[in-house]
Amino acid sequence: MVLLLIARADCWHYFVHVPSRCVTWKLQQMHISALAADRLKELCARLDSAAGGLRFEGYIGTCRGSSPVFKPAASRRANEEEVTVSGIRFFVPVRERGVFDSASLDLDTSFMGRGLFLTWPHREGCKCDCH
Repeated sequence: MVLLLIARADCWHYFVHVPSRCVTWKLQQMHISALAADRLKELCARLDSAAGGLRFEGYIGTCRGSSPVFKPAASRRANEEEVTVSGIRFFVPVRERGVFDSASLDLDTSFMGRGLFLTWPHREGCKCDCH
């Protein structure tokens, strides 16, 4: 078996070649809009210099739209992975990595807007009842 890992700007691809067949998986990375990235960088600039990034504590809502829960953090915990997206460091719990990687983060700046919000593809076990 041969494993090949290729990094691209927007995601990671890895290919596993088994002599009888070739299997390909595409590992996504969270998409952050320019507005959301600017807002997060602005917030990170206000943090204490000891904070190295933002801890993804989860979300409030469903795949149709939710509010992310971020907290300043100095470093990752034992059950977390460090992910850098759009120049912003995130510490993501392993259990939340699937949602985090497949999500899109945007910023609603309209009057009475939602602020930062997440959406991601519907998945098995989602509580939204949209399928």
